[in-house]
Amino acid sequence: MRCNLTYLVFSLSLFSLQAHAVELCGKAMQGEVLIGHAQGATEIKFNDTTITPDENGRFILALGRDEAPNANLAIKTPEGIKNYTLEIGAIAWDIQNIKGIPPRKVTPSNADMRSIEYEQKLVRAAQQTQSLTPLWQSGFINPVEGRISGEFGGQRIMNGVKKNPHTGQDIAAPEDTPVKSSGDGIVTLAEQTYSILAM
Repeated sequence: MRCNLTYLVFSLSLFSLQAHAVELCGKAMQGEVLIGHAQGATEIKFNDTTITPDENGRFILALGRDEAPNANLAIKTPEGIKNYTLEIGAIAWDIQNIKGIPPRKVTPSNADMRSIEYEQKLVRAAQQTQSLTPLWQSGFINPVEGRISGEFGGQRIMNGVKKNPHTGQDIAAPEDTPVKSSGDGIVTLAEQTYSILAM
């Protein structure tokens, strides 16, 4: 596997990983994505998450926002299981302390909460859908051009209330701007959304 030049190529334990034909491309830091290749691998375990590589041993790892400094990577092949420790770099996430927000946007009403919980239920169900087709291998693009208005991992403290960290990236664009798919994939959820932030 050849790494794109924008990636930082590294080995987990210097020469030992190369001896077992395991390669990771990307930055081993919180919130980053790593592309891996483990010759002959039939299963990958990253901490408690099980990942099925493709028939050529290629796989993808998404590192969490609050990923611990040391993660366990277990590579299973017909010869057995080998474990490696992956050192994860920390990121100084953007934390915004915002005051003077209308109360409804900080503490939703009961009706708002029902709508929010309904949306969350739909999303959780859609996330249970799994596909072994390695659609990620074609790469990703920005779905639209525009100002980045929200970064992954950022967090807001609104009127002293700490909100959940952001789990995506927001791109500001005029209404009705065409939006492309960011990559190959299968639509698992299509639903009209409701947001109290737009009220």
